[in-house]
Amino acid sequence: MQKPKLFIVLISVLLLFIAAVSFSASRIITALTRYQLQKTFSGSTVSVGKCFFNPAGSLMFSDIKIKRQGSCDLSIKEVGIKYHFPSLFTGTIGDFYVKKITCNDAVIRDVQGTVRIENSVLSVDSLTARLFNGSLSGNLQLALDKNNEFSVVLTSAGLNLGTFSEDFKLDDKFQITGKLNGTISLRGGRAGITYINGDFSTDVQGGMLVIKDTRFLENMAKRSGQSLDILIENFEHYQYNKGMMNVSVDENDLVLDIALDGDTGKRTFDVILHDVITNKGGGL
Repeated sequence: MQKPKLFIVLISVLLLFIAAVSFSASRIITALTRYQLQKTFSGSTVSVGKCFFNPAGSLMFSDIKIKRQGSCDLSIKEVGIKYHFPSLFTGTIGDFYVKKITCNDAVIRDVQGTVRIENSVLSVDSLTARLFNGSLSGNLQLALDKNNEFSVVLTSAGLNLGTFSEDFKLDDKFQITGKLNGTISLRGGRAGITYINGDFSTDVQGGMLVIKDTRFLENMAKRSGQSLDILIENFEHYQYNKGMMNVSVDENDLVLDIALDGDTGKRTFDVILHDVITNKGGGL
C-alpha cells in the first residue's frame, strides 16, 4: 500500500522541480531576449512582458515593445516558438508564430516561419504573413554580431490599397482601390535601413484613385509645370486599368514612383514619405 503513495510523492516532487526550472529558465530567457533586442535596436526602449518556458519544447513571449523616437514603434502581442531538441544540434531552432505585429498604424498578422542559426547568422525560412488583407511570403537573414546586418526579400499578393489607406488614416487625403502584387528587398544593419527596392503591379481589374489633398496637387503642379485646375480634374475620379509602382529609398525618405494607365490617359507621379527611414544615430 506504500508504493502508490511513494510514487505520487515522487511525481509531485518531479513536477515541482520542473516548475521551478521552468520559472528560473523563463526569467533568464526573458533577460537574454531583452538584452539581444536592445543590442539589435540600439537607442530604443525595449520591454518584454512575460516568457513562458515549457521544457517539453515550446516558448511563449508576450507584450514585446520596441520604441525609438523618430522611428517606427513596434508592438508584438504574443510570440510562440516550438522546437525539437534533436533539431537544435543541426542548426534549426524550430517554428514560430506571431499573431499580430503593429508598427505605428500598420498591422501585420499571422506571421510564421522556421528559424535556424548557422555561422552566427539567424535565418527565417518559409516566412509568411498577412498584410492589408493580402499575403506576404519570403525570407530573412540577420547577422548575430555587433553590426546586425540584415536582408529581407518579400513577395506580396493581393495587398488591398483601400485597407492601406484606412490603416494609415489617409482617407481625408485620397481614396484608392485596387490590389498590389510584387516583390520588395530590404538591406541594412544597426545603423538603419540602407537599401530598399520594390516593384509592384496591380491586379487586372485595376481600380480607382481620387486625390483630395490640395497641397499635394499644388506641389505636383509646381514640379510638373501643369495647371493645378487640370490636375484636380485629372485626379477627381480617375479609373485606371493598370498600375505600376517602384519603391526606393533616398537617405531618410521613402520614394514611391507610381504610373497608372486608364481609358482617360496615363498618370505618373511620385509620393515621397519624408524621414520614415532611420539611417543615422544607430538603431533599426
